[in-house]
Amino acid sequence: EWDHWPDGDFERTYTPEELIATQNLFQHWAARSYGAPSPNGNALADEWQNGKKLVRHCSGIIRCGDVGCTVIVRPKSTYGGIRTQLTEKCSVCRSALIHITCDVVSFLWKFKGGVHFQHIGLLTGVPTLDGVGESAADIATPLINPERIAYERKKVVGALQGVKGGDAFVVAFREFCNTHPSFVLGSIFGDVTVITMQTAYMASQLIKDTISEEAVNGIVSDAAHGFWREQSSVLIVSSVYTPHLKCWVPVLMSYADGTSSEHYKYHFLHLFRSIAKEAAKQGIEVTDDLFSNVMDFSEAERNGFISAFAEFWLTSRGNSRTEEQLSSAARSVIRGCRQHFRASVTRLKRNTSVVAPKL
Repeated sequence: EWDHWPDGDFERTYTPEELIATQNLFQHWAARSYGAPSPNGNALADEWQNGKKLVRHCSGIIRCGDVGCTVIVRPKSTYGGIRTQLTEKCSVCRSALIHITCDVVSFLWKFKGGVHFQHIGLLTGVPTLDGVGESAADIATPLINPERIAYERKKVVGALQGVKGGDAFVVAFREFCNTHPSFVLGSIFGDVTVITMQTAYMASQLIKDTISEEAVNGIVSDAAHGFWREQSSVLIVSSVYTPHLKCWVPVLMSYADGTSSEHYKYHFLHLFRSIAKEAAKQGIEVTDDLFSNVMDFSEAERNGFISAFAEFWLTSRGNSRTEEQLSSAARSVIRGCRQHFRASVTRLKRNTSVVAPKL
């Protein structure tokens, strides 16, 4: 039941009638709201996963800097408003005011059936095994403003735009590999260009010593379109859930200049070799189950996975299975992604040349 003070981790779908009764999930916490980056769904979508997404980020509180004073001020909804408030003095003791940030965030997906609400707490800064890393706001006060962060990022990107290609890129890439000898696992250039990357920590997360009861086991692989400037290029990422950080982390990343089965094969072949290497370090026998992957319904990705799986075992000592047997075994360790399946069904359903509108 909505009490206007959402707290803790929870999620629920609210009907149109409940939205009216709760004033569109009005909350008393001070928060700034903004839409999710485009593409941002459709408010008339049948499923909430495809709905229009809104983000509410808690603004925290402003309190008196004197520990003996109990004055608390409600923050404004904008960074500029908060900065203005912090220039003022406490109304009681005239001490300086300080802003206590809060990392709680909520997501709202508006769709035909109402609003799906998710309320979670987030960590500030980069999460590590030793705790939370330094946030941008801790580096410099102006970086509390996301627009300033965007400006600083543009300056860095602008400097990189001056980097030339051709021989200059080859030299720069060689120097990078020499400086970070274990980061780039492999690279191929030609009709198929793929650069595969991994850190020691990423590799250490490939093998788990426990199986969780939650749906967070195995490896999830997907390709991110639009990450690179060249539209045909993708960032292929394989990730696992890490209990230490309570989040998904990448265990292998690849730049690929396309999405053919050969591009995916190169990525997955390095993934399998990394798994085998890590398993050997821990004295664990390498079996097919270690290579279980959740992926979308891309035929090229599945074929690349199957080809890499077969090549890995065919070049491994002690293998007695044929290529056909290995291809069949590879299919048995591939798992489909429910979200991608739903999205595929939705796209197919909207194609009136395939599915009649009356259906």
